[in-house]
Amino acid sequence: MRAGERLLRGTPRPGSGRTAWRFEEIARLPDRFAGARGYQMAADAQGAVWLSFRKQGLVRVNPREGKRSASVRRLASGRFEHITTAGDSLVLAGSTQGLAIAGQHEGTLLRRLTRTDGLLSTRVFDAMIYRDSLYAAHPTGITILPLPALGRSASSAPHTLLTSVERGSTSVSPAASSAAGPADFSASERTVGFDFAATAFADPQRTRYEYRLPPRDTAWQSTTNSFVRYTDLPPGAYRFEVRARSSHRAAGASVGEAASYAFAIPPHFYETTWFRLLLVLGLGALTAAAYRWRVRALRRRQRELEAAVDDRTEALRREKETTEEQAERLAELDDAKSHFFANVSHEFRTPLTLITGPLQALLDERHGPVTGAQAERLSLARRSA
Repeated sequence: MRAGERLLRGTPRPGSGRTAWRFEEIARLPDRFAGARGYQMAADAQGAVWLSFRKQGLVRVNPREGKRSASVRRLASGRFEHITTAGDSLVLAGSTQGLAIAGQHEGTLLRRLTRTDGLLSTRVFDAMIYRDSLYAAHPTGITILPLPALGRSASSAPHTLLTSVERGSTSVSPAASSAAGPADFSASERTVGFDFAATAFADPQRTRYEYRLPPRDTAWQSTTNSFVRYTDLPPGAYRFEVRARSSHRAAGASVGEAASYAFAIPPHFYETTWFRLLLVLGLGALTAAAYRWRVRALRRRQRELEAAVDDRTEALRREKETTEEQAERLAELDDAKSHFFANVSHEFRTPLTLITGPLQALLDERHGPVTGAQAERLSLARRSA
């Protein structure tokens, strides 16, 4: 039994009843398996323990015996849901990516059967060997394969099979879309993942996958994982291609035929050409309207300034006319004053002349002698005139 990362072997205690068991640790799994979700566990004729996990795949454990330490080896990736032993030579492990056939003596993966090998589905619930045939149970039926057909050479170029396509949070089968042409995605489906597996090879540790997604990626990229995800893909037509490359010593390096999946992502309405054209036209119209409004505002301001200048000019003209009128009136008054004073001066000068003449004659004693007091008074009168 398994307790976290520990594998325990139980033996009944003699004479202690049917429910009393004695457990001892036979192996300890690495830390990455401590919290992993497991499905089944089986022991083969060699004493090895085989475990299937939801994410970690198929694992073989050689228990600790005496001075020999336990060893843990991962043979295949994927989601394995069933393990059974076939006699003392084979181990059959069913998964969502086909049926894995491993050797008990070698402790290696011998074959991985999928649709290309004759299975009805890549998902295998259970499997067994009866007489000269292999029986595999699927959700849609049972596959029966003759054992001689499984004896083909595993050293040939590996085949690659797309097992599922992840569109957002759902997984779909790639077979239906491939038969109907390129898959049509919605505009919001910009994340896509691909699950694939290689078949007909004996040593999966020597197999690598090469994938690309034209026209986004035209160069092949290498990986050991059997899952690839793309995020934030722009609109367009794509074709995902994946192939397996094996460097098995029996056949040297070989590349299998690529599996492909075509799909198209439509653009959102704001990513279409017509929307961008309308946006450009709208911006142009808005710019023209803003320009016309600015021109009208400037012209209106110009008219207001011209009107203000005209009003001020008119006011200055009226002030000038008033000033000129006042200056003319002042000039007229000054002329009148001068004329008045000239007339008055003339009027005063004539009688004074008539007075000063006789006074001078008296002072000259033309009319007879005058006394000193009379002369003094006559001089004062003349000076006053």
